[in-house]
Amino acid sequence: MSSAPVPLLPAPDRPVFVLGERPAAMELVRALGDTAALCALPGNRVLRDLLSAVERARADLEPLAGSTPGGSALAARWYRDVQAAWLRTSGKDRTVEFSGLSVLRLCEVFPSAQFVVVHQLKRAIPRSRRLPPSGRERILEVDSARATDPDTIEDVLDFLGEPEQVVLDLSDDRVVTTG
Repeated sequence: MSSAPVPLLPAPDRPVFVLGERPAAMELVRALGDTAALCALPGNRVLRDLLSAVERARADLEPLAGSTPGGSALAARWYRDVQAAWLRTSGKDRTVEFSGLSVLRLCEVFPSAQFVVVHQLKRAIPRSRRLPPSGRERILEVDSARATDPDTIEDVLDFLGEPEQVVLDLSDDRVVTTG
C-alpha cells in the first residue's frame, strides 16, 4: 500500500455572497474572481431552488436534516458540495457569487459567510433599516457607482481578509534606439 499523502479537499466554509443591484454586483463578482484566492461562480439559481425544494420536502427530509428547523443546514451542506467542486476545478481557496436571496436568509444558512451588498450609498436610508442587526461585521456595503474601482476592490479584499496582490512592474520604460 502506498502511503502517499491524500490531497486536501477545499473546504467551502467561508463563501462570499455579493447581493444588491445585479449589474454592478455581477461586475464586482467578476473582478473578485480575477484575484488569486476567489473563484467566481457563474450566476445561477441553484441555491435558491435547492432551499425551496428542501422546504417543500421538509417532512420527507426530516430524518436527514436532524434537528435543524426547515432543513437549511441540509441544503447548505449539499450546496457546499457544489462550491467545493468549483474550488477543486479552479484551485482557489474561496467562492464568491451573486445571490438574489436576502442577507438574513443567507446569514441563517451560511453562518460563516461574508457578504458584500452593492447599492447606491447616496440614498438617505437609515443604517438600521438597511442591514440585519446581527452580523454587521460580516457585511460590507459598496456603492454601485464604484463597485469595480481599484480602491473598492482593495477595500473589499481587505474586508474579506484576503492578502493584497502586489504587482511589480519590472519593465524599463526607457528604450534606447539606435538609428
